[in-house]
Amino acid sequence: TVFVLSRYTLGNVKSEPLTITLADFNNVATGVEDASGQPAFRFARNVFSVEGCADLSVFTAAGQLVANARNAQSVSLQNLPAGTYVVFVKKGAEVKAVKVSR
Repeated sequence: TVFVLSRYTLGNVKSEPLTITLADFNNVATGVEDASGQPAFRFARNVFSVEGCADLSVFTAAGQLVANARNAQSVSLQNLPAGTYVVFVKKGAEVKAVKVSR
């Protein structure tokens, strides 16, 4: 069960609870792509990195924010327990989600 959180100038709005399956989530999560359509990110040695700079937020499968980097090229998942995480990449007005496991 998840909530959709929308942030506005005057405050935050949380949706009604939504129940999704892992299969649903896999269909929604996409990678950040470069001009040729290839993924423009890399996950190696527990570090998630992107081409250029972006705002990076790492969430647990339960939705808890566990790491955050603003205007950065990478974020480390080194100190996090083994598991599956969702990294949100915000470049300009575009936001993409990438599922990673460590």
